[in-house]
Amino acid sequence: MDLVPYPAGMSPVAGRWFALWMCLLAFAGRLVVDIWVRPFAMGIEPTVPSLLITVAAVVINIGVPLVLYVAAASPLPYPAVLEVDAARAAFVAPAGDAWHLQAILLSWLGAGIGPTLAEGPVDAGFWSSTAIVAVTGAAVAFLLFGNRPRLVLEPAGLTVQYMVLRRKVRWSELLPGGPPPPASQGFSAKIKLLLRPPDPHTAPARVNVPVGQLAVSPEFLAATIRHYAEQPERRPAIGTGDELARLRSELAGAR
Repeated sequence: MDLVPYPAGMSPVAGRWFALWMCLLAFAGRLVVDIWVRPFAMGIEPTVPSLLITVAAVVINIGVPLVLYVAAASPLPYPAVLEVDAARAAFVAPAGDAWHLQAILLSWLGAGIGPTLAEGPVDAGFWSSTAIVAVTGAAVAFLLFGNRPRLVLEPAGLTVQYMVLRRKVRWSELLPGGPPPPASQGFSAKIKLLLRPPDPHTAPARVNVPVGQLAVSPEFLAATIRHYAEQPERRPAIGTGDELARLRSELAGAR
């Protein structure tokens, strides 16, 4: 896959790897806090300084990786750009960074099992804790590198990949005139695709594109879908760098 440089923040791929480092930082920091800092603070009298040290350590532990990630890797607002998958002849709107923040938090929570593994005997509780850490690690890897949700645009149509399910839509299925830009912004923003009903007397079916969770400008993505729905002669060029450059120039400032 050819990656187009992102003008703001890191590219989605670089952001995933940076988020992995922040997950490791959150995990290791939680272990330090729980194994060394918390027991040390509990031995301090009176109680108030002990509590302040513990709270400060926890806030710094989870706050630093989150702040570093947002400052260094978050490209908000997302630019008007797509990834070019030349091998597949497709444009891809990859997953945004909202789930990366969740992965950092999940890593921090999973590290809370660390003291149990370090101090407990090798019994059923030990293996249960080990399983929890393993499942947490797998979930973190999926959130970072599963690249879901995402949207793939191809000459034949588009594919909406949700976290689990997938929906394919042919260009000919889209009702003309749409889709409009999302009515809201943020994580819950959606582009609503209306499909031609098999019977003109029935309401059109709707496919929601979770654009608030994708690393692309919502307005640009809606205009891009509308562009190819209305101009079938341009669809064979989907998946080329020249076509993406033309598309970005033509749809600059799309609303």
